[in-house]
Amino acid sequence: MPLPPPKPEVLSDDQCAIYHEPLIVPNDDDEPLKPSYVIDDLQLRCGHHFHKSCIMEYALSSPSARERCALCRANVLDNNGRYIVNIKTENGYAGSMDLGKDIDEQAFLEANPDIARAQVFLSLMSQMDFIEAETLLKGEDGMGEGKLSPNVTYEYGGQTAMHMAAYNDDIEGIQLLLRYGADKSIKDESGQTALDCAKEVKAKDVIALLED
Repeated sequence: MPLPPPKPEVLSDDQCAIYHEPLIVPNDDDEPLKPSYVIDDLQLRCGHHFHKSCIMEYALSSPSARERCALCRANVLDNNGRYIVNIKTENGYAGSMDLGKDIDEQAFLEANPDIARAQVFLSLMSQMDFIEAETLLKGEDGMGEGKLSPNVTYEYGGQTAMHMAAYNDDIEGIQLLLRYGADKSIKDESGQTALDCAKEVKAKDVIALLED
């Protein structure tokens, strides 16, 4: 993101200091009874307000941007080097949150797109969003090159999407993974296969699929 020029004038506290747009944004959640607009208000130590996505994009643009406000250039890190912010959403106010962890994680994922794709895939499978998950298996997701292996594992525990689908008695998820050649014999760090997981929760239909 290009560095925005410093602006000496005082902005309204209900506007993003980068794009000068309201901190109340349309809600992308299509679920019924959800509000059509939500609050996206992140305040730095210097007092300026931003959308979280805007300050994340800015902070990732360079090492110096990681340390300074996009508007006034003040140092935003505390004495321990933490990126402390205050966050307000429609659910309330949270003070002294360390945004640096989110920034570092996003930087790591951007530098390692294959890991990012795997995380997205596992998340989609856990949400049973099989249409989007299948785009990664086909290599049609636009996030990286080539088809994603159905055998990618979570960062901790060594479990695959098939392990989690077995635990959730998720027949459709198991069927999708098998269509794309998922390996039923993979064991997690505790030595369990997906079939072992299905037996643990007595998921009879999944057991039948995995024993076939």
